[in-house]
Amino acid sequence: MGKLRTIAGENQLLALLPRAERAALEAAATTVRPPIGEMLFAPRARISRIYFPVDGVYSIVVKTRDRIVIEVATVGREGMLGTPRLLGVDHYDATVMCQIPGTLRAVDAARFMKLVGRSPKATAIFHRYLQTHVNFVAQSAVCNRAHRIERRCARWLLLTHDRADGDEFYLTHEFLAQMLGVRRASVSVVANALQDAGYISYRRGRVRIRDRRRLERFVCDCYAAIRDNYEELMLGAAPSRRGARR
Repeated sequence: MGKLRTIAGENQLLALLPRAERAALEAAATTVRPPIGEMLFAPRARISRIYFPVDGVYSIVVKTRDRIVIEVATVGREGMLGTPRLLGVDHYDATVMCQIPGTLRAVDAARFMKLVGRSPKATAIFHRYLQTHVNFVAQSAVCNRAHRIERRCARWLLLTHDRADGDEFYLTHEFLAQMLGVRRASVSVVANALQDAGYISYRRGRVRIRDRRRLERFVCDCYAAIRDNYEELMLGAAPSRRGARR
């Protein structure tokens, strides 16, 4: 099945833009490197900047009234942070935070909207990305409801591996428990099972993907659905066909 197709060291959305529009956005951008756990957007806070990840992974999470935190989407170099502005909304109703540190290209939101508004081609690209993002959130909701935690954890690990440079990344049990919306004890059991199966190794807060091919065979169909939808809409690739897994 393979990893999500992106360009290492570049933001995929910027790479897809026509040359003039890309040059204009790059000229307006500054580079930021938030540390792990830093909040990029708080709920209801005004979106003043649009971020284009070059590397790293960034989580969109929702907290319930009883303080349960659940991840609804992740974004890496295939996408952008600040999508509500594309819909005329100036805030998130969720929290956006740094999951794996990396580099972001930041553009003033008002300037971004002005530049994009002058280019029908750029507008079309960002609208198509917005649709893939909506599909991602919807598929995550299905996965969280329908699939066992082992398959959900595998999906999360593969999506994170897609956005990480290399096979190893930092991850604590506490953080993964928040992302999956389960107790820490449940994550420990699942992580140990995936490690015993030879899919991953885990030590001192660092995960290494040891056998991605077998992990892809183990994961539920939600991973392929998310990956293939992005590649079909953004890159024009035909989706892969896989047998159903539960």
